[in-house]
Amino acid sequence: MSESALEIALSSTPYQGNDVLAVLASALCQHCGRHPFALPQDRGAQPPRARSGASTSVTDGAVEDDEPSLWQLVEDGDRAEERAPSAPTAEEISAARRALAAATAAQRRVETQVSAVEVALSRPSSWLRPGHRMALAGALRRGRAAVIAASTTREAAARAFTEMDRRGTQRRTYFATHRALLESAADARRELDRRVDDIIDGYARSPEPPAWFRFGLGYPPRSESYGEWLTRARKAVAYRRRHGIDHPLEPTGGQQID
Repeated sequence: MSESALEIALSSTPYQGNDVLAVLASALCQHCGRHPFALPQDRGAQPPRARSGASTSVTDGAVEDDEPSLWQLVEDGDRAEERAPSAPTAEEISAARRALAAATAAQRRVETQVSAVEVALSRPSSWLRPGHRMALAGALRRGRAAVIAASTTREAAARAFTEMDRRGTQRRTYFATHRALLESAADARRELDRRVDDIIDGYARSPEPPAWFRFGLGYPPRSESYGEWLTRARKAVAYRRRHGIDHPLEPTGGQQID
């Protein structure tokens, strides 16, 4: 880009020319580490040397020695939670318990009715009323079939309830087994959250915050959108440090994050 073309580009942006020149001066290629912009030589803007083995940019500050291990703990904890066996919800367990109780009550009612018919048929006087006895015999056949159906329903409800209880026990056992890892991951996450908030606070207090923070994240945000902005800023800062992003303009190096 020629000097005149660069001047036109700078004059058409809403940012100050000196600020943009400073950003361009530090914008090294993510692949080769070289300076991709042809800046005017009389501006005195010399690109910094690419740092070998650096994990973050100068504006992000040095990563503390224990930070990679903290991120690793968080990742290990996330994977452990993802592998945890699923468990039914409290509503599902309550519904299964009610279904089992209802099936048990229905089976008992049918069994009671069958027992009453059997007692009536066992009386000698039943032979004196052949029509009534035939009706009782038909009721007994239907009752015994109903007992089989009710028993089948209750067994199915009991299996469903037992399976839910087994899944709940399996999940509790899994978390008890991985308790130390999950607690360490939670401690690491809290520490990293604290550091991220400290970094955001430092950038917000700085008279010249980095371009990706000021322009990429839109700092300062409007008062009504501060909560949404803070959530986005936390994700961006965490992503930059976790993955070693050093793009001077894009908060996440052009990557979409949740």
